[in-house]
Amino acid sequence: MKFDFVAYDPTTTPATVGVWRDGIHTQTVSVPRTTQVYTNRFLEQGDVAMVLKCGTTEYKLNVKVTESGIDLSEATAGLVLKLTAAGRSNAESEPAEWRYNDVQTAFEGFDWQSNGWTGDALKLTNGANVEIGYKPFGNDATTTGATYEMELTCTNVTDRRGTVVDCMAGGVGFRLTTQEALMRTGAGSEVGTKFASGMTLKIAFVVQEKKAARLMTLYVNGILCGAKQYASTDSLLQAEPTNIRITSESADVEVRNLRIYNRALGDDEELANYMVDRPTSDEMVFLFEKNQVMDDEGTDVDIDKLRAMGKSVMRIVGDVNLVNQTNNKKFEVPVDIYFYSPTARSMTSSSTSAVCAYREHHRRPTRERTTAYTSQERASTARSCM
Repeated sequence: MKFDFVAYDPTTTPATVGVWRDGIHTQTVSVPRTTQVYTNRFLEQGDVAMVLKCGTTEYKLNVKVTESGIDLSEATAGLVLKLTAAGRSNAESEPAEWRYNDVQTAFEGFDWQSNGWTGDALKLTNGANVEIGYKPFGNDATTTGATYEMELTCTNVTDRRGTVVDCMAGGVGFRLTTQEALMRTGAGSEVGTKFASGMTLKIAFVVQEKKAARLMTLYVNGILCGAKQYASTDSLLQAEPTNIRITSESADVEVRNLRIYNRALGDDEELANYMVDRPTSDEMVFLFEKNQVMDDEGTDVDIDKLRAMGKSVMRIVGDVNLVNQTNNKKFEVPVDIYFYSPTARSMTSSSTSAVCAYREHHRRPTRERTTAYTSQERASTARSCM
């Protein structure tokens, strides 16, 4: 939602305007005597009571948020920390405040002119840093599961190995440098990825609990791109728990948002969070439509939908149950291979042998997820990868 407004206080310039949402004071801004633009995004359906206050004058407006045609929302179950820079401004009366419930952030080295709030991100330059008063590894994340998300951009890099986000103590925790994201357990198990500067990336570390698959996974822009299984005796517990620190000592950093959950989010939830956090609704809708590839029941990928998007599809039909029942790597079963090309005629190959040892390979596409699936077709099993 976006609208123009003007505030006038005869006793002072600029005027001080407070923003209230459902009775909660959310923001205070210093407003000059010119037209200002209020921008906000509402993610939950229902009525929202907004109030703008200037001195003793109040302007009330009720916002009715209705359900859109897009079934998309952020994950909220298990959310213990959420910080977002959307809508923040250096013109606020208290720009050095960023909090979630009782969790507060300490700011250092900001001049609130060359750095600070941009309306979409918190920009850190010239050594400015923040420390978020939350200790993610004060409790063992392998006991309940956990998810750590952050979206940021690194530019003007001066040290390619320099740290920009740090929550590592005693070799346990996570750390982001100007070119790498890494999480490490107490026994030294690691999951990480390299990345280039100048790109806005949403990094998410997901820890599955011990009674599940004991996986540490890494998502980049909602796409699974790394996984590591940790030992049953391993832990993610810091002997001296540390806060989360973000610094611009080695590069300029723009932080858009940060979320922490006390459970492991799934693939669909990570992708949904990435899409919800897009800066414009057009980009959100574009990504949502690009990922509408499931059938009406939501259980299998719809090949016709993929082909309608101009995707090439290879479908392998065979008795996968026979493959799963043996550990002989030389065991073979006959399969039929169907290849659907968007630029040429489709082809079919029958009685092709397939070795029993197969693996799902995941590549990271630029806009939509990669999907591998297994579905039943009569007495055979169809397996298709994009």
